[in-house]
Amino acid sequence: MNAAEAPAGSNPGAREASLERQLAEARQELESFTYSVSHDLKSPLHTIKGFVEIVLEDLAVGRTQSTRDDLLRVREAADILQGQLETILELSRLGRSTLEPQHMPVAELWERVRRRWAPVFECVGGRLELAGSARSVWCDPAKFSALLDHLLDNALSFRRPEQPLQVQLLLDEEGASLKGQVRDNGRGVPAEHLERIFDLFRKLNPETRGRGVGLSFARKLVALHGGRIRAESGGLGTGLCIHFELPLAAGRARE
Repeated sequence: MNAAEAPAGSNPGAREASLERQLAEARQELESFTYSVSHDLKSPLHTIKGFVEIVLEDLAVGRTQSTRDDLLRVREAADILQGQLETILELSRLGRSTLEPQHMPVAELWERVRRRWAPVFECVGGRLELAGSARSVWCDPAKFSALLDHLLDNALSFRRPEQPLQVQLLLDEEGASLKGQVRDNGRGVPAEHLERIFDLFRKLNPETRGRGVGLSFARKLVALHGGRIRAESGGLGTGLCIHFELPLAAGRARE
């Protein structure tokens, strides 16, 4: 069964209401995405146009001392723009992809996560641990692994240098859902910015590494599984917890 479909036995009215809700959410997401992308693409374009005008004015009067530096800034802005366009294309391809869900044992999932991320955490003096009661996850293994990669990378990006990073992956089964958390003791996020951190190219702290796209991809990957995602934080200095909820397979839900 496709993860986004309603479980067997649902009445037509409920399925129709669910589809209408998904359509409304998709329309709202598209509007937000279009506004965010158009706004963010303007910044490097303005930089490119501005410095090209400066170079043209300088060349017109034979002033070339700063031409090389100005052109380097043009190239830097063009690189940023190229990276943003590639990210948009990658998100677009992800949105058109299909799921190949299967039952993935949590033990196997954890071993994959541990192999990839334990060396990274050791390098920064951090600790990564697993908790929860879930025995398996109904997911597309590659896409669910990518989801966890984005969430763990976000925790690393926003760790506090004055203390060792601690991250807990929590997976529990509740009714017909898998409820997950990735909780860290990093910098935290003010309440008024919690929704914005999922926006594409959104970086609340420009000094942190990365392009500000990881949580956007995480949201898209959760949506592909027919789930929901949200962020929780007590504010700066209190860490961040990303909550996500995915439906279990129909057969599991009826057991």
